[in-house]
Amino acid sequence: MQELFAVKGVLVLNSQDAGAGSDDPLEIHLLRRGWNLRRVRALQDSISEKMTIDMFDGTTEALDAAEVELQGDIDQYLGGIS
Repeated sequence: MQELFAVKGVLVLNSQDAGAGSDDPLEIHLLRRGWNLRRVRALQDSISEKMTIDMFDGTTEALDAAEVELQGDIDQYLGGIS
């Protein structure tokens, strides 16, 4: 009987992740939150550029609203696994 419950649990997990197309738990989390992975990658590149310190004046650029929202969702996920 316990084997049946174990299999049912696996099937439930697999059905939730169906269509996720990724083995990366962060990508799965972002997909569930409604993010488009192509947009996520573009925003991550933009965040990387903006957060790189300018070698002449030592400053970074401010993030726009979408970048802040993505960063918040990533931080929320990472906070939940620690």
